[in-house]
Amino acid sequence: MSSRTYLAAGAAVLMGLGGVHSAHAGDISANYVFGYGVHPVDFHANLPFSSGQAQILATEFQGTRTGGTDTLVPNSFTAYCVEINEPANNSITHNDVFPLLGSTTNGGGISGPVFFDAVRTRNMQLLWGGFQSLVNDNLTMRAFQLAAWEITFDDDLTLVQGGGSRFWVDPGQNQAGITNVAEGWLQSIAANPNGPQTSLLLLTSAGVQDMVTPVPEPATLAALGLGGLALLRRRRKQ
Repeated sequence: MSSRTYLAAGAAVLMGLGGVHSAHAGDISANYVFGYGVHPVDFHANLPFSSGQAQILATEFQGTRTGGTDTLVPNSFTAYCVEINEPANNSITHNDVFPLLGSTTNGGGISGPVFFDAVRTRNMQLLWGGFQSLVNDNLTMRAFQLAAWEITFDDDLTLVQGGGSRFWVDPGQNQAGITNVAEGWLQSIAANPNGPQTSLLLLTSAGVQDMVTPVPEPATLAALGLGGLALLRRRRKQ
């Protein structure tokens, strides 16, 4: 099958199944700049709406809030995408903000909807918690996005093709070390599923790239504090 380039001006993004969403956090509008530029990434896929060798433009989004009712995403934030071939530009409104666990991407593009179950959510949060701080140039940015696609679209935590693979990179698509870096991170996650995690949110809307972004640290600490307080109250009642 011939190679295709998907001109989605940004990183690849997920799509959503009809999962149960909790803690709706409103909508968010933001302006975006493309961190480390916009660069092609090669992959091979066997996805619901596309198969074969393909290429997409990847970037790290640096967002600045311009409006919306969401209360979880900070005014300035970093995001990566989780769909393929959905439009992305410098100004995007996402109609919904959800905790990543139990959320689904909004169907569209070529990749088909994706549901963030407990395992997929954990793996994505391990990727952010362990390796996002290492992104410092266009090579590591592309490696991070490649690993995020693998976690999103596949379930074997490797870019090496195996039986039933839905997303992989052919040996001839090694792309100057990008694949090796991404594969190393994925193998680390597979070997240490109890590593550090970063809590994530899904920014989702029909017709635009869905993105994942971290829950800001103060909100994470507040959520942990409320959980601990609830546990303490239950113990006292007992």
